[in-house]
Amino acid sequence: MSAHVCCTLSGGENSLERTKKGGGTKAKVVRAGKLGSWLGPSAVLVLLPKCPACFAGYLALAGIGVSVEAASGFRIGLMAACITAISLVLVRSLIAAIR
Repeated sequence: MSAHVCCTLSGGENSLERTKKGGGTKAKVVRAGKLGSWLGPSAVLVLLPKCPACFAGYLALAGIGVSVEAASGFRIGLMAACITAISLVLVRSLIAAIR
């Protein structure tokens, strides 16, 4: 059974065959989302300064004035959120690999 004319691409393959090969737009968006779910929290952890005073200075450059103690608490919370996000992505990847 041949594919419909509307489903056939210029190369002779239909959209289902192209999706199976991984060349579809939806597949590219999914791959970009998976990469972003790792890359975002990892980049924040790498770029986050270790010194609470430096973090307060970065916030001040962004126009947010906070004390060093508040910046320290915010920094710890941001680190915990990034580690949690990376852990969830890791668990989701392991579960997908098992299936």
